[in-house]
Amino acid sequence: MPDNNIEWGQGAVNNTNDWGKGKTNSANNWGKVYETSPAGDTNIIGGLALTITYSASAYCDGIGDTPQPTVAGNTGSGTFSSTTGLTINSSTGIIDVDASTKGATYLVTYTDTDSDTATANVTLNALDNAAFAYSASSYEPTDADPTPTITGLTGGTFSGTTGLVINSTTGEIDLSASTVASYTITYDTTLSGSSVCPNTSTQTVEIAVAGISNVYSMNFDSGSSDYIDVGTSLGNTLGSSVSDMSVSLWYKNTTGSNQGLLSIISSNSANNSDPFAISYNNNSVYVWFGSSNYNYYAQTNDTNWHHLAIVKNGTSLTVYIDGSSVSPTATVGSIPATINTTNKETFIGLYYNTNFTYNGSIDEVGIWNTALTSTQVQSIYDATSTNLTKDLTTVSGSNLIYWNRMGD
Repeated sequence: MPDNNIEWGQGAVNNTNDWGKGKTNSANNWGKVYETSPAGDTNIIGGLALTITYSASAYCDGIGDTPQPTVAGNTGSGTFSSTTGLTINSSTGIIDVDASTKGATYLVTYTDTDSDTATANVTLNALDNAAFAYSASSYEPTDADPTPTITGLTGGTFSGTTGLVINSTTGEIDLSASTVASYTITYDTTLSGSSVCPNTSTQTVEIAVAGISNVYSMNFDSGSSDYIDVGTSLGNTLGSSVSDMSVSLWYKNTTGSNQGLLSIISSNSANNSDPFAISYNNNSVYVWFGSSNYNYYAQTNDTNWHHLAIVKNGTSLTVYIDGSSVSPTATVGSIPATINTTNKETFIGLYYNTNFTYNGSIDEVGIWNTALTSTQVQSIYDATSTNLTKDLTTVSGSNLIYWNRMGD
């Protein structure tokens, strides 16, 4: 009783006859400390029960050797032990979270020098799976905007280093709005809504104008029969029923009329333009299909390099000069649904026959048996700078069947 003057029942360390002192060797348990008072003895004053307490009931991977327990009511210096899978310091009770197996709840036991024990449950959790990936590590500004695939916990947020325009929810990159540079993109699971142990992962993505070395081109002298005869192999590859095709080339003209840039025709002496030809005449680009022609006007007689792309998509024809589509100033006839190039010869720097050869330079001639999109054409034009040009094999989604680098 608290008002018991001789403190019988009170665990007093100065009680010489040990009445009321908790003796672990007392066979009849006189003076034993109870965490809960026996019924009817509401005012028994005794010592503290043995307890161990960690700061939290669960910990996340990646924090190293940090959780250390608080021990109360112990006698002497005890030891710690645990169920299998937990790495614990037997003297201090510190848990090595990183070295322990995650995804389980462990029972930690403390035994003091009087063989009293106390336990605590500790759960170790792995970090959220924050895995994600883009389809490529490098993109061009004119490519389709990429969105990553999240293989880990969904619902997180994306961010990128300065200069990158990215959707924080989906991770979609706005390539055309971003600055050409290399970026670190981070995915964070903190706000996912189902995060247990927030985690981040990163990927490096480059936005670059892709190009390969280009230091040579072919110069043609009109009137001296300068042209390149590719033979019939290209025409045979295109086939007898060509619905879609595309041509890309760079040209730098001087002066003159009726100059041939490229043709797929019966021979270099035939007076025809079947089935396909491109010529340059007084600042105008002509695209011929048999007796039909489309005349596209452009002020390009300036001794500078210009890019030309011709795209046939069924009966539709689109002509691009320096990456932009141009409208015809005059048309004759119509575009045939298909053309037959079988056994026809391909010539670079010639149109119609040897009387109509090119006067100027031509470079990087590419031909596809598919219709390039405006984005694909733009990517060819954009990926060019001093001594660099587009690697035509990397034009996304196309089917390149001929590429003449004209000296490179």
